Amino acid sequence: MEKRASSEKKIIGLGGFLIFFQVTYWIGFFSGVWIISTKIHDPSRVSGLLLSQSIASLLISSYLIYLFYSCSKKFKIVAIAVIWISFFSYLWGLIPSLTAPLPGVDLDTILPLIFGYIGMPLAGAVIFTLYLINSERVKNTFVKR
Repeated sequence: MEKRASSEKKIIGLGGFLIFFQVTYWIGFFSGVWIISTKIHDPSRVSGLLLSQSIASLLISSYLIYLFYSCSKKFKIVAIAVIWISFFSYLWGLIPSLTAPLPGVDLDTILPLIFGYIGMPLAGAVIFTLYLINSERVKNTFVKR
């Protein structure tokens, strides 16, 4: 049994569920580039808030892509921080719509919607945080300084 365990290969590399992170960061990068280039070509189409969010998305995605492909130890910490910052900024943006009174809608009707709007992103944040913390692939891949 011990011989079999020692002959198994270590799970390492940028595959598996880490492909999800790659796709997410590249989408963030290209959406930032696209919105910034739209602002340059037609300033009336992009608001200042959207432009600042796009610049932030471009910078954060670029940094995460760099950490990801360099297999840096910092990747896990930065990725978890970005996951939770994104969740709380989403929640912060959702508060005005959840606290506004809706005429003719009772609490029994709106409560499942509230849990859906909060529960799904929260579940995703928890799942991917646990993956980054507990995954053998992540532990074996992101080892460089």
